[in-house]
Amino acid sequence: MYRGSDGTIYSQGFKIPKVVKDGLKCGSEEDLVRITPALVDTIKNSHSNMPSPIEAFEQLRPIKLQEFKQQFLIFRREAFRLETLPIYNVPSEATYIERYDRGEPCPGDFNDSWLTTLRNAKANGKRFTRVRFVSGGVITPYLRFEAEWGYKRNMQAGEEILVLQSASLAPYVDDVPILSDFWLFDDNCFIMYYDSVGRFLGVQRVPPSLVGAYVSLSQKLVASSTPFTENVLAGLYSSAFFGHEVK
Repeated sequence: MYRGSDGTIYSQGFKIPKVVKDGLKCGSEEDLVRITPALVDTIKNSHSNMPSPIEAFEQLRPIKLQEFKQQFLIFRREAFRLETLPIYNVPSEATYIERYDRGEPCPGDFNDSWLTTLRNAKANGKRFTRVRFVSGGVITPYLRFEAEWGYKRNMQAGEEILVLQSASLAPYVDDVPILSDFWLFDDNCFIMYYDSVGRFLGVQRVPPSLVGAYVSLSQKLVASSTPFTENVLAGLYSSAFFGHEVK
């Protein structure tokens, strides 16, 4: 087996995993097979020890909410958040959403404790990154509120926010055993759980053996997303940015 300068791998057929060999239609176990860089990932995946969603769920460990909240203060380098739901039903936001809907300006005390956390992290050389998934370009009223009153101020306090616009998260379903909202704090990962109307239910810790998959996914999501800027905010109100009618 050897690798060409363009990343293509050449190997005898008997060294190729069956899942790849079937697709290449090898005539003989001794045939010299050409494997393009795109197929290299398939080979890697065929050797993967990724557990099934059920197996992974059984490996998750419960964590008390207070212990989870400490992660926002004690992480050393970088925190990452994936948001996937069209709405998050947060009781403390209810009155603010009513004021937003009435067209009032954002009050100074909105999210003040979170903004303090962001500023302190930035002052200590730490980084917060958030990827916001927008399904099919459909902009919900909650997302507008979240963007105008939340994201803009979060960014001013030091958080990096990106928008992932896609028809679904299907392209990422094989990257991790459980594809859901999650937080990463350095080498610690936590799966977030919500009910069907976006109410927070709890959080569980991902075992160390699976954290690497979520780190890789976070990097892939960032690379696939668009930085949230004033232009992107303007695009929330037009079909030009997302290519769909705004709802």
